[in-house]
Amino acid sequence: MADLPKSYRLGNPAYEALRCPKNCGRLLIYGRTCGCTWRAEPTADPLIGHAVLITDKDGHHVLSHGTVTAVERTEDGTELTVERYPF
Repeated sequence: MADLPKSYRLGNPAYEALRCPKNCGRLLIYGRTCGCTWRAEPTADPLIGHAVLITDKDGHHVLSHGTVTAVERTEDGTELTVERYPF
């Protein structure tokens, strides 16, 4: 896309002109993005909102319980942020 012209004269055909999919009203020419479509909106992790029980190492005693509020997935594993509720 580096070889595309930086400006367009009135009357020049724009062959790849699309309306912004987020309805900001801007015309996107040759696939260039406007401010609202610069990055796709991230989808929420399916674990968010699920109830969890935090148990001891053996799994015999419940230490806490709560709801997952954030998930961070890495190569080493998954880190959950949990909003804890009192017993």
